[in-house]
Amino acid sequence: MEHANSSTAFYEELTKAISEPEPMCLVIVRVAIDENFHNTAEVAMGASQQAIEQLPEQIVHSVHQRLVKNLRQYDLLSRVELEAFVVVMKTLADEKDLSGRLHNMGKMLRKPYSINNNQIMVRIEIGSAVRQVGEKPSSLLRRADQDMNDGELASKPMSVDALPAY
Repeated sequence: MEHANSSTAFYEELTKAISEPEPMCLVIVRVAIDENFHNTAEVAMGASQQAIEQLPEQIVHSVHQRLVKNLRQYDLLSRVELEAFVVVMKTLADEKDLSGRLHNMGKMLRKPYSINNNQIMVRIEIGSAVRQVGEKPSSLLRRADQDMNDGELASKPMSVDALPAY
């Protein structure tokens, strides 16, 4: 699996992937580190304030590890924000392949995270967009982000069963 170490490198890799003729999908994965997360973590861990402050980075690192295990060697993964990743799934066989891969990714990412012998549930938001012919990277990113936000607007995290089928 390819890793892009900077936003410039990622954008270049995304542009390259978009220009290839094979079907591809862009997926945004965001870890919801918010007030609810901190309250849940505090109760679950009963730990010092310092341990709780380090928890978001530990969770994001664990999300990254799960993504790496779930992706194929020719997919592209980049951390684009403190709590967000972008995945480019290349060489999709068909709509069923994509639907199955998104379902498995959502299911795997939404399992509890074991941190310091504590099971922590984290809200994971996922949005995806399949490349349209001639589409620019910025448009593809915007559509995947909108797909994720549409799940948010429903006032609940997107469930695994609600992942878009393409």
